[in-house]
Amino acid sequence: MTSEKQRTSGKNAKKFGHDKETCLASLLTESTGILHEPDGNNRTKVDVFSETTNYSLKSTTGKNTQVHLTPTHTWCSFFGITGDLEFWFYEFFGLPRSLRKGRKNTSQIPEHLNELALAWFNDNKIKIFDVIVRHGAYTQQDGSVQKGNSVDRVVWYDKNKNEIVSNISVDKLSEFVENGRWVWSTQNKNFATTLWFLDENNNKIFHLQMKGSGNASQFNSMQFHIYRPDQIDE
Repeated sequence: MTSEKQRTSGKNAKKFGHDKETCLASLLTESTGILHEPDGNNRTKVDVFSETTNYSLKSTTGKNTQVHLTPTHTWCSFFGITGDLEFWFYEFFGLPRSLRKGRKNTSQIPEHLNELALAWFNDNKIKIFDVIVRHGAYTQQDGSVQKGNSVDRVVWYDKNKNEIVSNISVDKLSEFVENGRWVWSTQNKNFATTLWFLDENNNKIFHLQMKGSGNASQFNSMQFHIYRPDQIDE
């Protein structure tokens, strides 16, 4: 059950997020002379938009920040995942609301299923990038899962300093993916609970883990984080 403290924290986080979108829109309007507005919809990757450009806003408070959160069944539906591969997803991330005890690490899952999963991630790395960064995947009223509006640029914005730390085109980010690869994390010697995406120079760009905190309804969801590439701003 979600506590009052958790509900209040969630409301404050949403308000802070909307405040950041409004501040970034004002800053972009001022710096470009073109009207920018906050989107405010929670079923889109777009946080701020103008007539020509859609922006996704990311936090600068840590070395990485959440870029996509989705239930496993939504992910499998969008990609048409069935059979042994679908079974692996529910083993690795757990059934909804099964919490940490409901998920398994790679040492507890048959090796051929781990190999199947890792091969799928690498065979579909561009499509995965498009979902987690470019356009998302959202359940519709008819139960289908469809992509949302596309984002053109990803902006890391520091609200405290009211400055843009990085403003990177989605197409530029996708170049890191083209030559990169998904691997098992090496945090633990004998098993993995996380996947890393590394570029061709072995810099970490994304990681994927089970969401294990916050609202119970989001537990066991697939949680992707993005790392800001250094010295890129175009």
